[in-house]
Amino acid sequence: MRPMLTLLLVVAAALPVVADDVLAIKADRVDTVAAGVIENGIIVVRNGRITDVGADVDIPDEAEIIDAHDQTVFPGLINPFSRLGLSSGSRGGFYVMFSDGSFYFIRSSGGSSSPTPHYRVVDELYAHQDVYRRVLHAGFTSLALVAPGSSTIAGQGAVVRPHGDRAECMVVAESGLLMSYFQPGQGQSQLRSALESGKRSPSSADPKVEPLARVVKGEIPLFINSSTPAHTLHLLKVLKDFDKVKATLICGSENIQVAEQLAKQKISVIVPA
Repeated sequence: MRPMLTLLLVVAAALPVVADDVLAIKADRVDTVAAGVIENGIIVVRNGRITDVGADVDIPDEAEIIDAHDQTVFPGLINPFSRLGLSSGSRGGFYVMFSDGSFYFIRSSGGSSSPTPHYRVVDELYAHQDVYRRVLHAGFTSLALVAPGSSTIAGQGAVVRPHGDRAECMVVAESGLLMSYFQPGQGQSQLRSALESGKRSPSSADPKVEPLARVVKGEIPLFINSSTPAHTLHLLKVLKDFDKVKATLICGSENIQVAEQLAKQKISVIVPA
């Protein structure tokens, strides 16, 4: 079996990006998404971005060459739903955690806590944690870190790379998504009310309204944890009145029962594995 080398992991572990920083990675096998497998491939990375991939790529004279002889290079993995390295913050329920840092939140009874759209994951991000080094070495080069449960509007998640000397060096998008932990009843009315407030004030600078306005305008996605197909059907009734919202459902496999309804409203789905 050939050793495996994560392409974006190599780039991420390189020196800090400066002007005209050029890398060339030579590998026995390059496994790409768009072009399939390239034998004896070369990847050119300029200023942190892949600019060329192929078997007959010219290597710039100024490039630092990484020889990945007898290895397979493939794109870095993305964890789209994680609390890795963050506090538990699990009021109103508990998390089922998975080895890659993903999780599924299960509510206890008792309803929703107050909405906290102004909460930001990035404000509790701490770079010097061994867990980020481990997940990077496992091949994950991007993480979507979400706000904790159990509020209907829990707060703003961040998109990060699991490397860097400081939190600000890790951040790709400090407000990359808004997290919701949904249940019918009070949660249903809270979600509708929150989205309506964002719709009424699209240019608001209020930190409790601005992220909601961005969601309603489709500028950032709304991640929604919904535990059962019945809950999801109630959720869809709310979302149909906000056609620009880019919703992503976080759910268990039992929500396959409402797959047709989810597809009709163009709802993306993440199923923790």
